[in-house]
Amino acid sequence: GGGASGASDHEDMVGRFAVGFLGRRDVPIATLGQLTPGTPAAGGRSTANTQAPVIGIRYWLDPTIGIDAGIGLNFGGGSISNSDPAITESVQGFTTILAHFGLPVSLHDQGHFSFQLIPEMNVGFAKSTATDAILVAGGVADGELSGLHLDVGARVGGEVHFGFIDVPQLSLQAGVGVNLNFDKTKAKQETTPSVSRDVTTFTFGTSVGSNPWNIFTANVAALYYF
Repeated sequence: GGGASGASDHEDMVGRFAVGFLGRRDVPIATLGQLTPGTPAAGGRSTANTQAPVIGIRYWLDPTIGIDAGIGLNFGGGSISNSDPAITESVQGFTTILAHFGLPVSLHDQGHFSFQLIPEMNVGFAKSTATDAILVAGGVADGELSGLHLDVGARVGGEVHFGFIDVPQLSLQAGVGVNLNFDKTKAKQETTPSVSRDVTTFTFGTSVGSNPWNIFTANVAALYYF
């Protein structure tokens, strides 16, 4: 620590809970194309991504070690009205749930700034039902689509408190890092007998992505300490 008053904004937040936005994660989900053998190109292209913005808490046990926990929820659905009674249509809804865990470590803090290393883990699940979307002999059938995401990694970055405008309880955090990702998608044809196809992928890389501005769209946390 070491601000002008002898204590940094970070040290003043020890023992206090923060609530806020902890970033955004993608959770994959299968598409109906996954039921066709040979469809997934290299990297499982027959999948789509649902997004889970994570809302959670941070608590500093002492000036060095803290705990992050959060959950991301995303639900979608709808309906279609058609004037032709012979045509039945439906909107494909989806459900996405993700849990986030982190162990922030403050390596150095001074004034309004804290430099941190954050080991973290995310576990997400997505599910959707494509109603009457699969053509089968004698009619149509539903398609059950799902996805599982797990990543383990670490980020380094900084948490900046707004003590310079007399609001030290408010902070923004951004960082870059690496993680190992495990993704599994499943498409199931609800016929008798049912037919299903799973695709599993592993990736390892940076958490920022291909564009430099992704650090602002996916990896920025905004926290308020009480």
